[in-house]
Amino acid sequence: TQLTDSSMVVEAAVRAQGVALARWSLAVDELMLGGLVLLFPRVAPLATGLAYYLVTPHEYLRRPAVVAFRDWLLSEAASLRDRTLVRERTPALP
Repeated sequence: TQLTDSSMVVEAAVRAQGVALARWSLAVDELMLGGLVLLFPRVAPLATGLAYYLVTPHEYLRRPAVVAFRDWLLSEAASLRDRTLVRERTPALP
């Protein structure tokens, strides 16, 4: 079976339907809950060099909705960064 949706790949792995090559952001919660384990816990994540940029016209920078969204996004990114620390505590396969 070939899955092309990243969240479906993680869900299939949780349901014991195979091994997943997944984005950390999609797998970290299941890793923390114990639904998934890292196959290679001592291998560093693969750096892809990809990045996302939040862009808006300059005159929108002070709009409350834009500020609120930016602040929420930064909070989510910080949360993911904090949850990434689980990597050191995630058990390997027996």
